[in-house]
Amino acid sequence: MNQAEQKIMPDFCNRRHPFHYVTALCVLAKMGIDVDTVDILAVGEYENYRGEIQTQSPKPGTAITDDTRIVLKVGYPSAVDYLPYQMFYGLGGVTSRTGAWEENSRAFMAPFDAAVIRHQAIAMYQSLKFSFGAVDLAHLLQYLKLLDFTPWEESPEISETLFWVSIMPSFHFWAGNPSFVEKVLCYFFGYDFRIVENVESEYGIPDDIRSRLGSSSSALGEGFVVGRSFKEHDSSYELQVLGVAPDEVRDLLPGKPKRRKLEWVLSTCMPNNLDCQITVKVDRSRLVLGQKGCLGYSTFV
Repeated sequence: MNQAEQKIMPDFCNRRHPFHYVTALCVLAKMGIDVDTVDILAVGEYENYRGEIQTQSPKPGTAITDDTRIVLKVGYPSAVDYLPYQMFYGLGGVTSRTGAWEENSRAFMAPFDAAVIRHQAIAMYQSLKFSFGAVDLAHLLQYLKLLDFTPWEESPEISETLFWVSIMPSFHFWAGNPSFVEKVLCYFFGYDFRIVENVESEYGIPDDIRSRLGSSSSALGEGFVVGRSFKEHDSSYELQVLGVAPDEVRDLLPGKPKRRKLEWVLSTCMPNNLDCQITVKVDRSRLVLGQKGCLGYSTFV
C-alpha cells in the first residue's frame, strides 16, 4: 500500500474538537472501513451525556491495516444502566470483591450495545443527509420571540421564518436603511422596490388651531396659524413597487392581503413616525393594431 492509499486513524478524542459517535462512524465509513467491524463500548450516559468519543484505539496517526482492531468508548447508555446490578455482579463468581463487575458487564453487553449505537448513527446520518434543513417551526418562533419579533401569520412558511431568523439578529444594522429594506421587500414579494425619501406631503391643520378671517374667536397670534393645510418634506417617503403585471395590480390594492402584508413589513422595517406613500408602477403592454388587442387601462398605443 502506498502513502496515498494508506489509511490513518483520525483523532476522535481531541479536547478542543470532540467527535460525536455519529461523526466518528461516518468518518470511518468514508475511509472505507466497515463500521460493523468497529468495536464499540457504551460507558454510560452519565460519563458523557453528549455521545462523544472518550477513548479510542489505536492512537491518532496510526496506520490502519486490514488486521487493525478499532475500539471506541462512547458516552452512550448501555443495557447495563437499565438492569439491576445483581444480574452482572456475579459474573466473576461469588468470591469477587472488586468493583470491576461493572466494567466486565459493559464488555459483556458490548456487542448488543454496539448494534444499537450503529443503528442510531445510521438513522441519524440518513436523517441529516436527506432531510437537512428541516427544522422545527415552533423552535424558530420561540427564537424570534427572544428578538421581540412576531411573524405576520400564526403559521408562516418555513422558508419565510428561516429568512427572518437569519436577518433579525442584525436588525438594528439594516432596518431603516432604504437600500437594505428594498432587498428584504424584494425577497418577500418578488417585485423590484425603490424607496424615495423626503417626498412632498400635505397635512391638514386641526380646526382648533386654524385661524379664520373675520372670526373674533380665532385671532391670528401665538397659538393659531393661517390656512387649512401645509406641505413639508421631512415626514414622508414613497415606496415604488416596480414591474407589477397588470393582472397582479388588484393584489396590491388597499385592504388586500398582500397589501396589508406589505404595510406590515414596512411598519417592522421602517420608522413608524413617517408616513408612507405606496405607488404601484405597472408594466403595461402596448396595443398593436390588427392583433385583436383591446384598448384599456393596461394597454396603450
